[in-house]
Amino acid sequence: MTTKVNNLQAQLAELQKKYEHKLQQEESAGDKVTIMELQTQLAQKTTLISDSKLKEQEFREQINNLEDRLKKYEKNVYATTVGTPYKGGNLYHTDVSLLGEPTEFEYLRKVLFEYMMGRETKTMAKVITTVLKFPDDQTQKILEREDARLMFTSPRSGIF
Repeated sequence: MTTKVNNLQAQLAELQKKYEHKLQQEESAGDKVTIMELQTQLAQKTTLISDSKLKEQEFREQINNLEDRLKKYEKNVYATTVGTPYKGGNLYHTDVSLLGEPTEFEYLRKVLFEYMMGRETKTMAKVITTVLKFPDDQTQKILEREDARLMFTSPRSGIF
């Protein structure tokens, strides 16, 4: 679009030069018809330039709008809403923005890996319940289960 505007401006400048040249020639010849034609062409080109600049501005605004929407979409891709089922069929912690940042997701992934590898399972369970915003009663049940698991497993035997 910018190239078209530049081309039209160049044509406008050329027509203005022709107009000035013809005006000087016509003053001596006295022919008013060609001057009117040049003025008409000049007005048309000026209108085209104005229209092109307006369209260019509209396109720039549309591009900015689309870029903003894309950024907002990309930001929302990382956010997830979670509804944790709770006794009685009610949902607890619905519409909680979970993992709003990519770094939170990466952190949770690493914690889950450590938990699944059997390293510091009680500590990892505490971190997981905190990051995922478990309700207090569920957190307590999970930690009690981890305590019971640790009591039945000797420290040297590992998972297997």
